[in-house]
Amino acid sequence: MSTVSDKEEGLENSVAQAKANSKRRSPRRQRRSDCIQVQKESSPLDQLKQLLLKDDRQRIVVVSGAGISQSAGLSTFSDDKKGLYAQAGKRFGLSDGSHVFRYRFLKDRPSDCFQFFYKLYQQAIQAKPTLSHKALQNLMNQGRIQHHFTLNIDGLHAHAHAHDSQSASASASASAIELHGTLHQLVCPKCTKVFSTAEILPVVPSQPKKRKRYSIPPTCPHCNDTTTRLRFRILMYNDEQPNLIWDHDPLDNNNNLQHVSAVLWIGISFQQQASCAHFQKVWEATKRNHQMAQPIHYIINPNANEALQDLQSVVGHLGPTNVVTVEATSDDLLESFAFSSD
Repeated sequence: MSTVSDKEEGLENSVAQAKANSKRRSPRRQRRSDCIQVQKESSPLDQLKQLLLKDDRQRIVVVSGAGISQSAGLSTFSDDKKGLYAQAGKRFGLSDGSHVFRYRFLKDRPSDCFQFFYKLYQQAIQAKPTLSHKALQNLMNQGRIQHHFTLNIDGLHAHAHAHDSQSASASASASAIELHGTLHQLVCPKCTKVFSTAEILPVVPSQPKKRKRYSIPPTCPHCNDTTTRLRFRILMYNDEQPNLIWDHDPLDNNNNLQHVSAVLWIGISFQQQASCAHFQKVWEATKRNHQMAQPIHYIINPNANEALQDLQSVVGHLGPTNVVTVEATSDDLLESFAFSSD
């Protein structure tokens, strides 16, 4: 945090010096220390690229959101009339389209919830990983990124990892950790067995009659009864069955966030409750693990300053940290790393 000096020219005695020092400790300055302190950088995009290029293997953690898949043709959550919330609100008559991601919607309207996610699944299997997906996997293979958590459910990070594992290059490292689950898996609430969506729901031709068979959730092949129906392995808001996605939240694993030098929040608008909650959890964990120097949090988004404002409205009271806004798309930052080698 930068300091402000009130020392005047020509001070010749200790009394005047003491007065100047007292100005540094004004109540206003103390109050500001309780908020997130924004670190201003002259060229944050170039500086961040240099950080990723360093040879000392910085412990960098990435948290990615819907913006990273936008160039693949997939919708973000709150992109005006084209966002997922707007689509859900219009299709199901919801005053707030985000309710389609709530467990109550799944419980009260299971068929509608299933149809919505099935439509997203059909879009996801037609999409291909972007340069950003490929670059992040490449950086993980090189050890420049220690952990990658994604809020996305489209499976494109896993797709990039699978393709990289099959290539003739060096064996791939771990894939991204999907915090909210994936559209590519179905799970049984009764027996908890997980199934591949592609096996249970083959791609449907465009004929309406054949599409109708998927208007309700399929039954569980393992339980072999007509009352137990599968759900997409997606973590809902206020989910009463979170164990179907994770036994324990990966962000609660302290080993994942130790010795972190920087956290990159890529393609996240912080307009959703979940993303702000994840930031709070990561921020608190890195604060506990760094008694002296706090890691820098980079917000990479075309509207990064607006994203920061939305974030501050929720977590601004938590305490001091360093935040750098980078107004750029994920491809702007990561394109040059998509095809780089070790």
